[in-house]
Amino acid sequence: MSSTILSSSTTTVAGSHGVAQAIENSPPIVHLLHFLLRAANVTWSVVVATFHALFSISSVFLNIFHTLSTPILYLLSPFLLFAQIVLDGLVYTPYRILAYLVYSLYPIYVLVGTACIAAGVLGMTARFVTHIVKSILLDPSTPPPFETSTPRQPPESPSPPSSQNAIHPKQEFATGSSRKRKTPKRVSIKEETFDD
Repeated sequence: MSSTILSSSTTTVAGSHGVAQAIENSPPIVHLLHFLLRAANVTWSVVVATFHALFSISSVFLNIFHTLSTPILYLLSPFLLFAQIVLDGLVYTPYRILAYLVYSLYPIYVLVGTACIAAGVLGMTARFVTHIVKSILLDPSTPPPFETSTPRQPPESPSPPSSQNAIHPKQEFATGSSRKRKTPKRVSIKEETFDD
């Protein structure tokens, strides 16, 4: 019996000696891993202790704040109620109405937007195809139809009738022309003399 105890203790010592020898002969990454595990345990303990201390301190301050805030809230309750009514009437209700309208009109917005995009693409495609067909069918050296190469001149203003082209009133009546000729007004200035 004593031999079994001695042999088990011998194997225990030999086993622990083998583990220590295995740790000493292990690569450096194993030592780094053991160090990181210990550092993580210490860090976790510090974080838990810090949060516990902050929670206990904050519970004291929250109790004090709750005790002091109750009378202040009773004093400010009319102002808070007025602010709540104003915010409800001027901010929350218009926002809800606008959100409902946007939600309701969204399908129309998508339909009109899609139609506008499709019309733009179709128009640009038609313009491109027309330009290609025109460049194939028409010679590029000829000007396009209905356009002149010379710039347009402004219309001439009617010139006053000369004495040669003037129509005599009797001739006008005889030819049946209904065009009236403007005659210049005759103005005469007379000097008046007063005899005394």
